[in-house]
Amino acid sequence: MFTGHAKALVERTIQARSDGAWSAFITQPNYQQNARAELEFLLIDDVGLNIQIDLAARRVPVGTNSLIATEENVLVEPQEHFDTALQPLSRETYEAIFGATETRTDLFMALLAPLSPMQNFVARALGVFDDVMRRVDAHRDHGAVATIQEECIRSFKIGNAAWDSMKADTAASVQPTEKACGTALIGAIARRENDKTKAPLSKVTIVAHSAGSILACHLLRLADEQGIKQRFNVVFLAPAVTHSFFAETIRLHGSVINKFRLFTMRDHFEQLDGVPSRRLALYEHSLLYLVSGSFETRPVDETNIRGDVPILGMRRFAEMSGDLSASESADVSFVENYLAKPTQKGFWSVTGKHTPIGEVTRSKTHGGFPEDPGTKRSVLEFICTA
Repeated sequence: MFTGHAKALVERTIQARSDGAWSAFITQPNYQQNARAELEFLLIDDVGLNIQIDLAARRVPVGTNSLIATEENVLVEPQEHFDTALQPLSRETYEAIFGATETRTDLFMALLAPLSPMQNFVARALGVFDDVMRRVDAHRDHGAVATIQEECIRSFKIGNAAWDSMKADTAASVQPTEKACGTALIGAIARRENDKTKAPLSKVTIVAHSAGSILACHLLRLADEQGIKQRFNVVFLAPAVTHSFFAETIRLHGSVINKFRLFTMRDHFEQLDGVPSRRLALYEHSLLYLVSGSFETRPVDETNIRGDVPILGMRRFAEMSGDLSASESADVSFVENYLAKPTQKGFWSVTGKHTPIGEVTRSKTHGGFPEDPGTKRSVLEFICTA
């Protein structure tokens, strides 16, 4: 979203992605005030960015067919007028900056707003800067480049709707309706238990990858609330569920779990696993880092930091010391103690050459766990022997 001078400023302030130089930069006297003022000046002074924002403010979002007004106030098709223009902002970014997406047929509508489009954009950009600095000061950043990206995504709501929709779907799956798949599954298990003509189920294993771990927690909660006698074996692969939701599930409903296994990456590989892929890394860390930094939101506390939410599949949080809030520390410690029990274990990729069968996991990418031969064999071993 940043062009020209603004891009140069971002590159300069993050010191070419060098963590050492970044640390040196943020320890300079008045670094925050100086960098904030320079950012504001260079954004406003960036001619290319001004044109891009101005064009975005005059047109309807990408994907609509409404007519727009030219400088001569003649209605034309959007593509006809902007064939040679700069790329417009995305629909989500447009909505975040300019609000409602009604057709704009009056070039001077923007003047009626409290802030001009460019002023609105700069205000949001400086808000991103402030959020980044708060995270850096609290040692809750994910590196300079990634943290700037995360806070831009959070501020301009790019992709958040998709994640929120996925979480809403997992919750909807256990609602008291015939169409809810989770409710149907737990109901079927309950009917099987109450059917005296059939033998009880010998075992049920839930295997959940990434956001599937959120659905699994909902299933466990519902099973306990419904009084199911069946005990479940559970496997999480690179789980995207938060520490807080998982810890609460175990505290209140952990009795429905027989045995539990966790397979996920060590933090070193988590940081190297770019999104959407290692070869084309638009975001330099894993999807779980992106979820933690952008899509999940920490409860309001004295630090006023929204990003860096503890995610169960991220080893980073178990290895942090002193920088977690009291509630976060309690949840992470609870989970670590839970994984230390003989029947509940966690394994972190890449495991060693002589790791026993059932404990092997060698995926180096978030999406690779379901296909990793070592992990698949470990899951199969768990299903057969637990």
